[in-house]
Amino acid sequence: MKDKIEYCLDWIKKIKDSNSELNQDRVDALRYYRGDADIVKSGEGRSKANTTDMMDAIEWIKPSLLDIFASGNEVVKLQPASAEDVEAVKLQDLLINYQLRIKNKWFLVLHDWFDDMLKLKTGAVKYQWIEDVKHVDKEYLDLTEDQYQAKINEPKTEVLSHDQTENLVNQVIEENGIAYNTQVVELKHNIMLRHIIEDEYPLVEAVPAEEIGFLSTAKDIEKTFVYHQVKYEKWEFIKKYGKELFNKVEKEKNEYKENPVYKERYGDLGGANFLYDADDNAWFVYECYYNDPDTGDPYIHEICGDIELFYGTNKYGKPPFRIITPVRMAHRIMGLSMYDLVKDIQKIRTAMLRQILDNLYFANNRRYFGDPTRFNMDDYLNNNCPGALIRTQGDPRGAVLPEDNAPLPPELFSFWELINTEKDYHSGIPRSFQGVNPDELNKTWRGQSQQINQASQRIAMMSRIIAEMGIAPLVNDIVDLNIKFLKKETAVRYLNDWVPIHPDNIVGKYDVVVNVGIGTGDKDKIIMQMQQLLGIYAQIAKSGVPITNAQNVYAAMKELVQAMGHKNVQDFISDPKLNEAVQQLGDVVLAAGLHKDPQVAKLVVHVMKLVGGYPQQVNEKANSHQAPGVSTPQAAQPMPEATTPMNGDYFG
Repeated sequence: MKDKIEYCLDWIKKIKDSNSELNQDRVDALRYYRGDADIVKSGEGRSKANTTDMMDAIEWIKPSLLDIFASGNEVVKLQPASAEDVEAVKLQDLLINYQLRIKNKWFLVLHDWFDDMLKLKTGAVKYQWIEDVKHVDKEYLDLTEDQYQAKINEPKTEVLSHDQTENLVNQVIEENGIAYNTQVVELKHNIMLRHIIEDEYPLVEAVPAEEIGFLSTAKDIEKTFVYHQVKYEKWEFIKKYGKELFNKVEKEKNEYKENPVYKERYGDLGGANFLYDADDNAWFVYECYYNDPDTGDPYIHEICGDIELFYGTNKYGKPPFRIITPVRMAHRIMGLSMYDLVKDIQKIRTAMLRQILDNLYFANNRRYFGDPTRFNMDDYLNNNCPGALIRTQGDPRGAVLPEDNAPLPPELFSFWELINTEKDYHSGIPRSFQGVNPDELNKTWRGQSQQINQASQRIAMMSRIIAEMGIAPLVNDIVDLNIKFLKKETAVRYLNDWVPIHPDNIVGKYDVVVNVGIGTGDKDKIIMQMQQLLGIYAQIAKSGVPITNAQNVYAAMKELVQAMGHKNVQDFISDPKLNEAVQQLGDVVLAAGLHKDPQVAKLVVHVMKLVGGYPQQVNEKANSHQAPGVSTPQAAQPMPEATTPMNGDYFG
């Protein structure tokens, strides 16, 4: 086993050496994002102002990305691979949506994931299957015997303590019409009950980019050595690995201070910081994920220094991470960050801004030449108040002369605008994306829309990369976790209805389809197009030319409602095919005389409610063939909440 520890240590050293320049870039990126004063060196007494080009670009990109991936749009979708997989994929689709959005802090996960990506070249999330058990202890007092038996027989409960008291109570007993007063013994129970709450779900967490280590030249996260540097406080370490292993790592930390062999061993891995963070009083554990070089089997190895904490088969079959990058470089996981794109522009703009401000400072606070023999220095320096007298000899205009400052040359402002244009090109967030420039010649809505759409191309490309590298593979991973590890039935609330999901009902073949980025239109554009199409349909209907039907209008309306962000399309419009089927059902029932049966009539009414109304022909016939005791509602009845069918769209 020692050779496997050495294998992990060698890989960690190789990765740290390979990423030394990357780490420095990340430090500089955070400084540029904050706009630290030392980005550009300036002398004493000169301006220390900074531009915030990197922060501006990132904070404009993040809302757009979060709107795409966290606003409820259908970013990715599970599609069944065959007809027999339809129901399983519907349930899996619904379950994943619930797990990511409800069981995990989806918005915050995405925010931190994207934030690291934009600043530090990569963003990382880690997924793992959690089997959570919580205990809720609650005290119940003065329970009757029936209440006591009901409580202790509740599922997943445990009695921690129990005591009972006997009380004499008066009771009236009637025999043969004569009432007697008597006393009976009544038992009262006091119990401390522990409720055991079990839960299982995939946990998804955004992990700081600097904690995930892999070679910067790696092509695929699933086929390379990956480590996760996790920091544990003492109590956390003991809770997870036990007191015995903690004593070993603490002994190794103490020996490091005295034994030169230990210093040499960990010197190229960061020295004492490889084992222990003295500032936070915490220990570093390296979770190493790799495939066995001989067999290719996936393993996980957890070490602290050269002490093994855990070794075994990786139950996930691959490193449980998903890595994204904003600007992808071909055949690599790691691409370019916003720091790489705008750092030079920010340095130039900061230097120019400081020079402009220095010139303005000198212009507003000019130096003066003065003849101290011709005016009173004390009056001039210390009597600076309204109406003050400054005593001079001769013409005061010759006694004090202001220094001439060179004006800002017009070429400077032309160059400043040139640099701003370069910033637009490099950052991908031009001014037209942040709001249309009122000074532009193009004043039409179409022209302004074209400017913004062109500026959005970089964001669309970035979102597609995120979907392909991160979101879609993560959804695939969550599906695999559910199929492998979900053991008990769960219920998910969907459109005001509870849908039961059993582990056996979610196994099926599926494809993950990405519907975001390049090649997809934005919601506003789709809404506008569908409204125009409906207007054309209205004109065609007036002309009497039979080239459209109700199904065409329904398809356009469905697309419009979905683009508006509503999943429950059937609450707003009804499918003509369903209305036709209901009408046919009503005709069959009436023709067969089945409407005279109250149960059949109620069933027909219920079916009609499901589609949100009653065809006029059915109403007329039903009113003329009224079943005894059954009242047929009028058209346009509201749909019941608990009977809305699923549509199976993930993020839909």
